[in-house]
Amino acid sequence: MKKNKKLLYLTLALFLVIGTLSLNFYRVRADSGWDSSYDGGSWDSGSSWDSDYSGGGGGGGNPIVALIVIVIVIIIIVIMSKKEKERRAKVLASITIPNFDANQFLKETYNTFVKVQNAWTDFKYDELQKLLSDELYNTYKSQLKALGLKKQKNMMHDFALMSNYIDSFSESETEYTIKTRLMVKFYDYVVDNEGKVLRGNKKHRLIMNYELTWIKSKSSKSNKCPNCNAPLDNVNSSTCPYCNSTIVSSSHDFILAKKQTISQSMEQ
Repeated sequence: MKKNKKLLYLTLALFLVIGTLSLNFYRVRADSGWDSSYDGGSWDSGSSWDSDYSGGGGGGGNPIVALIVIVIVIIIIVIMSKKEKERRAKVLASITIPNFDANQFLKETYNTFVKVQNAWTDFKYDELQKLLSDELYNTYKSQLKALGLKKQKNMMHDFALMSNYIDSFSESETEYTIKTRLMVKFYDYVVDNEGKVLRGNKKHRLIMNYELTWIKSKSSKSNKCPNCNAPLDNVNSSTCPYCNSTIVSSSHDFILAKKQTISQSMEQ
């Protein structure tokens, strides 16, 4: 372990020195990037793709410096890849859920993710209610109502899975929590009631990298509102009497509790 750390630090230091020396040989290619401007947790795409490349021209670089840089980068990638595999293996080994099958879990949660996106597109509140935590469902519900008032629709379709793995596991007295990293590409844009595209791009798919949080209750009942934490006298009630939030009965299946975008780009 100590040898790997020393090698990594030495490699990084050498990389920085050579990188500084090589600035005279190479120009930087600049990219203006991707601008995400949708409001709300469930609107995943941005409104525009604007790239601008500069640089080029100029003479060639020093081939020896270039070769050394390439070798260093390869070494760093190999070391980091090995450590990441070890970390993921430890996460899987830490899961205490009885009869847990990681491959089946990843397959089922990806299918749930797609169902959530499709239900969002089609304004299917009942379907969303079954697949989301109470807090996330109430957030999506209010956002969909706002979208409906504008007579707009967020189109999401043609999903293609790129990668999916378990990133972390934890548990409390009442539930299990698993975070996954999902990379998926799909079309994502907003249209009006006549089908005119208002936001996004219907000609190119987005490539989205998410951190998804999945929860599974250890019990089928809850005595507190997940939104305001008020006590519930009737655990079978579908609405909180204090804040009027919709209460979803706890499930023995994993449901989506949080979705965060790690990175996004557009398929060329």
